[in-house]
Amino acid sequence: MVGLRDRALIATMFFSFARIGAMLGMNVGDYFPKRKRYWLRLHEKGGKYREVPAHHVVEEYLDLYIREGGLQEQKNTPLFRTTIGRTRKLTERCLQRQEAWAMIKRRAIASGVNTDACNHTFRASGITNYLRNGGS
Repeated sequence: MVGLRDRALIATMFFSFARIGAMLGMNVGDYFPKRKRYWLRLHEKGGKYREVPAHHVVEEYLDLYIREGGLQEQKNTPLFRTTIGRTRKLTERCLQRQEAWAMIKRRAIASGVNTDACNHTFRASGITNYLRNGGS
């Protein structure tokens, strides 16, 4: 579950260009279908919400994480959750910024990527990738 959660969180940060606070404030119900796509409702600063379409990779990773975690019916609970120690079982508590930062550091070291990576790295990288591929 931890690997599924981490992969879903990283992909969502990369493809939505969202701040870590907006990501961690999401509930399961903030990932929802609208017409033919799934969307993300991001909880921005000042109590504002921003809805963005989910990239197909994000859909794949979030669907798997939600299904395997049994979160489908828990719409008003945190989407990205902590685990109970090393048991790998999800809690009802949302992941905190410091925990997300520690996860990013741990995953960067394990993959041999620049260890200066942080939560903001994925937002900046996603935006750069988007602009290089013709986005405006």
